[in-house]
Amino acid sequence: MKIAIGSFVHESHSFSQSLTTKELMEIVAYDGPDVIIDKHRGVRGQGGGAYVGGYVDYAESHGWEMVPLFVAGAYPCGPVTYDTYADIKKKIIDGLKDVIVDGVVLHLHGAAVVQDIDDAEGDLLEAIRETVGDTPVLTIMDLHANVSEKMIANADAIFGYDTYPHVDPYERQQEVCELLDKMVNEGVRPVMYRAQPPQIICAMTTSTEVSPMKDIMEKAFDFEKEEGVINVSAFAGYYGSDKPHTGASAVVITDNDPAKAERIAKAMADEFWSRRQEFIPTLPTLDEALEIAMSNDGTFGFVDECDDPLGGGAADGTGILAGLIERGVKSVGVSTIKDPEIVNAAWEVGVGGTVTGLLGGKTDKLHGEPVEINAKVLMLTDKEVPMMDEDASTTQNVGKIALIDNDGIQIIVTEYTCPTELTNLFAHFGIDVSQYKILILKGSSEGYKATYGDKLAEYIVPESAGITNPDVTKVGEFKYLRRPIFPIDENVEMRYE
Repeated sequence: MKIAIGSFVHESHSFSQSLTTKELMEIVAYDGPDVIIDKHRGVRGQGGGAYVGGYVDYAESHGWEMVPLFVAGAYPCGPVTYDTYADIKKKIIDGLKDVIVDGVVLHLHGAAVVQDIDDAEGDLLEAIRETVGDTPVLTIMDLHANVSEKMIANADAIFGYDTYPHVDPYERQQEVCELLDKMVNEGVRPVMYRAQPPQIICAMTTSTEVSPMKDIMEKAFDFEKEEGVINVSAFAGYYGSDKPHTGASAVVITDNDPAKAERIAKAMADEFWSRRQEFIPTLPTLDEALEIAMSNDGTFGFVDECDDPLGGGAADGTGILAGLIERGVKSVGVSTIKDPEIVNAAWEVGVGGTVTGLLGGKTDKLHGEPVEINAKVLMLTDKEVPMMDEDASTTQNVGKIALIDNDGIQIIVTEYTCPTELTNLFAHFGIDVSQYKILILKGSSEGYKATYGDKLAEYIVPESAGITNPDVTKVGEFKYLRRPIFPIDENVEMRYE
């Protein structure tokens, strides 16, 4: 067997004012064919990302020959620039020319937005299909993929992650290889069907560890037990991408049984729709959150879901931080604020020095105003940090890092965007978080539960400001999203799309 391996992973927020460039990709992954195999071998890629370790390891363990194409990925941000995408696409397509392979295996996100392109992954898959003809093309996609009919039409199989927090991309890649093996050697003929309800869902309520998403995944697993069913993927969708096909969907793969695929996909779409009210969260005010924290023992996590770095947020939002400073709250740890200006100032004065100025709120005016600080520099590091605490094979480059103390509030400031829900940066500095009464955290509360576990008494998501607001009606002004759609519009009736 001979396979081609490639990746293009980006969750693009249409309403972010920061475009995703080649330079941002290079911080995370912009890997040519000469480094892919060695760089990705053994990498599980927990947390998502552009990793292809599952493909590399499977191929090597089965004696398959590999044709590495290109691997590209960046942390969620604004739309990918056209030139950046065009370069990635060209590298992947050029790698497929003049080679004969038994299959193409990919890692795509499914929620990329590219300037001037309606459906980035659909466009890439179409170009690959035109290049390789009938050669099997299989891919995994993020649980938050917005799956289009164009993607379905140009791929032989699409497998979604089964987990959020994302701990299974490696296993899904292994499943893709197993299916390709059966296609080539056993005559398996996968067919896919996609069904989509008129529904978009905020990321906050899509953890597969709790209901309703946990129940939906279990229903998918039950359907997979039926004869002839290869895979059932329940995609929660990504609500920040302004595209016609944004939202929840179900993709079912069967062995040459299109009727069964359609039946199951529509049943899964019905399940999403029937649970639609359960996906709408209610957030307490900051004062209500403070009352809970101050009235009980332990350390409390205040999670800013409105500025989620892994959802396209600016990562420098100050909504909750400014509120605690205004109320004079002490014993607070903050992970994190992206602010290269403050980080560089901290490095200039060094440990023990004082850094003054405006912190955060500099990317746009959607995530709060900058806060004035007069802070002591406690610690500095520029070492890469693990993507998941238990997965040392995957690290993240967040540039320089500074820990500063501003009148009893200790703040971790990073040079680049840091997906902090996936790693305990306080542990990176040797700090026990139990010394704080409150932690201000950015991202997903369910993600933090996987990272901090029982170190925190409770995770609370207070009201804040930002483009990853769990209230999808406050995310931005959609222009291309199909309408009507729940919960943005009223009196929406179920339909399959």
